Amino acid sequence: MIDALQPPVAKTRLSPEQRAQVLELRRTHSAGEVSRITDLPLGTVKALVSRAGATRDNTAARAFFTLPPLALPDTTAVTIPAPLPEQRSVTGDKDVDAMLWLREVVATGDGDLIAKALQAAERIKTPAKELERRYGVLVKFFRTQR
Repeated sequence: MIDALQPPVAKTRLSPEQRAQVLELRRTHSAGEVSRITDLPLGTVKALVSRAGATRDNTAARAFFTLPPLALPDTTAVTIPAPLPEQRSVTGDKDVDAMLWLREVVATGDGDLIAKALQAAERIKTPAKELERRYGVLVKFFRTQR
């Protein structure tokens, strides 16, 4: 209510030198710093920079956000998928051995094998916490056997 009773502040036009100074400072300082240095309102600095188009054509930013060109492979031969790790009995516990094998499959990095490993992991009915507990017990047992 009190603001409505006060007379509006007269807008002052910026001289071409002030505009040039703001644009020059904005290249190396933030808008807030430019506002403090020039004693201009922050909104004025932002509007001036925006209207001048100083930040619209930023080739460095455009280059950063563009994807590299598509590179064709040197050969058109079919790639051979990674070999499937051998299933073996490491601990003697079927479920724990299955989880260890699935970890080896994931370590290959082959997307198709990983997808198949995730499908196979769904068939293991033992909860992951229980498998973790069993594995911990087996590791302790094997360490004491040495």
